[in-house]
Amino acid sequence: MKFHFDCGLPRSGSTLLTAILNQNPQIHAGTLSPVFEVMYYTDEILQGEQAQAFPKPDVFHKMVRNSIIDYYLDRDEPIIIDKCRAWPAHIDLLKKYVTDDPKIICTVRHPLDILASFITLFHKDGGLNFIDKAMLKQGLFITDDARCHYMMNPGGIVWESMNALATAFRQNQTEHIHFVQYDDLVNNPEKALQGIHWFLKLKPYEYDFDNIEQKDREKDKEVYGLPTMHEVRPKVEKTSKHYSEVLSSSVINKYINMDFWNR
Repeated sequence: MKFHFDCGLPRSGSTLLTAILNQNPQIHAGTLSPVFEVMYYTDEILQGEQAQAFPKPDVFHKMVRNSIIDYYLDRDEPIIIDKCRAWPAHIDLLKKYVTDDPKIICTVRHPLDILASFITLFHKDGGLNFIDKAMLKQGLFITDDARCHYMMNPGGIVWESMNALATAFRQNQTEHIHFVQYDDLVNNPEKALQGIHWFLKLKPYEYDFDNIEQKDREKDKEVYGLPTMHEVRPKVEKTSKHYSEVLSSSVINKYINMDFWNR
């Protein structure tokens, strides 16, 4: 197996991209996986006192590396794209255990568009979603502005993914990341996929952007309280509203310059 990685920001088209890539019989692009956490915490344990009292470097290395191999034992495709938003902050872990030249695909979108997409989703799906549940647990009053600030503060889903990406910038490791703008993906998917193939050194493949099927679905309703959170339409097209139609001026003014990857 050849391993590549996906760290797309939330609501930035990474699920759509996964569904497109999975048309290629040589590729398996999965949903969010626990591989990073298993590798990270196994590596951490093996650096501890008990393990280092009688170290087995070769065995330890194999234990961590096998985490990703074993997770995908049920797949026959030669190319695996593992998805986790933490990867940009842990490129050295990939270099140590997987490959000297890790390649990470990252779909990106302006944070205001991400927030607007979340707010639109909350209103569309209704019910108690995972953001509202977390806010209520902390005794926070729920408004759309409060939801935005919660997601953009430390620990929030948008902040966490942006912070991981910022770590790659701080560590000067962005040569391992191929950025795919959301608007480029939905407006010119053929060109976007050509760029990904070039970056991953894949053979050309003709994708069908008018008949997209989603092979794997996460338990969105049970886990996130959002039945359509990772729903993919059959045809690639942009249907979302501009953030100015969804967000308040105070939210817009606060987060307007947060797209650091575009500078």
